[in-house]
Amino acid sequence: MYEPNHPVIQGHSILADAGWREFNERLWNITSEELTYTPRGENGPSLEVIAYKDKSGRFVLPSMHPNWHMQFQHTNTTSSARIYRQWDELSKLMVDDMVATGTHGRIAFPAEITDVRNWLWTGFRSHPLYTIMITFPYSVEDAESTTRRRYKKSVNAGFQVQPAKDTADVIPCLMGTEKRKKFDHCLTAESLQMGLDLMGPDKFRLYVAYAPDGEPASARLVIMEEGGICYDIAAGTQEKYLTVGATQHTIGHVLMDVQQAGATAFNFSCANIESVSPAKLCWGGQLVPLHGIEGFDYLPVRRTVGSFVRLMRNRSRNKHNSPESHQPETVTNS
Repeated sequence: MYEPNHPVIQGHSILADAGWREFNERLWNITSEELTYTPRGENGPSLEVIAYKDKSGRFVLPSMHPNWHMQFQHTNTTSSARIYRQWDELSKLMVDDMVATGTHGRIAFPAEITDVRNWLWTGFRSHPLYTIMITFPYSVEDAESTTRRRYKKSVNAGFQVQPAKDTADVIPCLMGTEKRKKFDHCLTAESLQMGLDLMGPDKFRLYVAYAPDGEPASARLVIMEEGGICYDIAAGTQEKYLTVGATQHTIGHVLMDVQQAGATAFNFSCANIESVSPAKLCWGGQLVPLHGIEGFDYLPVRRTVGSFVRLMRNRSRNKHNSPESHQPETVTNS
């Protein structure tokens, strides 16, 4: 169902912003669509969804997009049975649309959508996903001691975190993480400038930690609007600055700055990667589960095969490696 008191609930969302929708449309060559379900008219329950479709007309979740925007509004009742029935009625209509149109890949729902049984009963699969939420007010002192030390190390070394002087300054930082993690943000200086032009610097916020000599060391892209949640979208740090605290300095500055700008919370947007999750949890946030809905195409098959291969590799590694051979890994969240 829908939990109105869920820690991530909000009356409005930057994910529904027209500029953010156009940014995703132009960047990924997809289209956005507003789905509104009001079977009983304006006085009945309603479900509003901002969905995306690929060139083939299938529902998708854009890369780097945290989750679909979904807003369920029940009638003026405190009866949980009535609310469940209203959600059941509306979610069935949404399921019908997704079946008729088709889906491609996994589509993350907001964390406040807790009842996905109609999708399961129709043949979709639900996968547990996680994010980390920090609610405001917040202080960097709420982070773990190691994180605070790295943050202060960068501050004392003379690094400065500020809005990007140029969108090109963000790219070498992103590329540093892309090279280490073997993935691609698919962002360029031109596409970042497009985001600034569409949304403005108050909503599309680019931060860069500059080294004392002026070189970009670490960068972060977040989106927000006053009175809503701030979402972490993309981040990166050049390799030579991993040990000086530039990443922690950037995150700490972003948390304080968006709080001052009127955000109600910060969503790290993903905590599903084993090597990255600890570096996000160390900031003192709350681990929040959400559902990832998946239909049937080649992507789920590929993920299943990939999971099996990783499981076999881990079993083999654990069988042949002694406990003493494992070395702790320093995680930088970028």
